[in-house]
Amino acid sequence: MDHFLGGGPAVHRVLGSVGLVAAARTAFVVTTDHNNPERRFFLPLKNNISEDKQGLSFSIQKTILDSGIETSQIAWEKDYVQITADEATSSEDQRLRISATREAEEFLRKTLKNGSMTKTQIDFEAEKKGIFGKPLRTASERMKISKNKLGYENSHWVWSLPEDAQ
Repeated sequence: MDHFLGGGPAVHRVLGSVGLVAAARTAFVVTTDHNNPERRFFLPLKNNISEDKQGLSFSIQKTILDSGIETSQIAWEKDYVQITADEATSSEDQRLRISATREAEEFLRKTLKNGSMTKTQIDFEAEKKGIFGKPLRTASERMKISKNKLGYENSHWVWSLPEDAQ
């Protein structure tokens, strides 16, 4: 089970309230890595006192002290992890949606890097890569894709990257 030490969307799904951490300046979640049950994540949920948004990973290892006592120790990995608390605590369906949206974002970045394209062209290219419907729409909203309707009778939509992304 995940251990919550703070607020944020991941905690709200479990606790249903922000009252526990409303006054906290930072809060973290410790959860199991879905791909490796021996690995744990220590991830920021809330941090309004610094820009530190990266998490850490660790494992709990058995160790024997010189006195012969068997105990445990934490072995921290040296690199930061690139997963958010919401991603780490999401269900398999949610993770698949997040992955599909990220794939769609990458597709849009590459497809529109040289200029605008019609929505029809984008859909055609996306379908060839197995990207359909909602992930593409969600990615376009998250990226703030510029969408302009051209023409009147035979009008079509043209998508382009926002100016700050070009």
